[in-house]
Amino acid sequence: MGNLTIYELEKLQDSPGINSFNKKIIDILLAAINDWPDPIYSLNDYELVVRNFVGGVATPMRINAALSRIDYLKESWNAESLSQIEDLLKLYDNRVSLNEIIIELELIFEERRFL
Repeated sequence: MGNLTIYELEKLQDSPGINSFNKKIIDILLAAINDWPDPIYSLNDYELVVRNFVGGVATPMRINAALSRIDYLKESWNAESLSQIEDLLKLYDNRVSLNEIIIELELIFEERRFL
């Protein structure tokens, strides 16, 4: 398994046979990455900056806590990105972390690469 780049994620989004749930996940994730104020080149890069920002694994509880203490005047783009991740986690009934979603997408990409 690798470090899925944003380009590869976009290719996965456009690949035939990708189900609507996974397409929605990718749409939200790409929007969240796009809103992050610093350049992001891979899903692992994004997971790391979010992990550092929220103080650990990006779980619904940590994201909510980070959003509650954020300075919107200075970190509005971070807040927008985290809000989208919060929406993403709700699609999984708040039972997974951002890292688990990234691992799932990497597996889907690897499967499709060999088809």
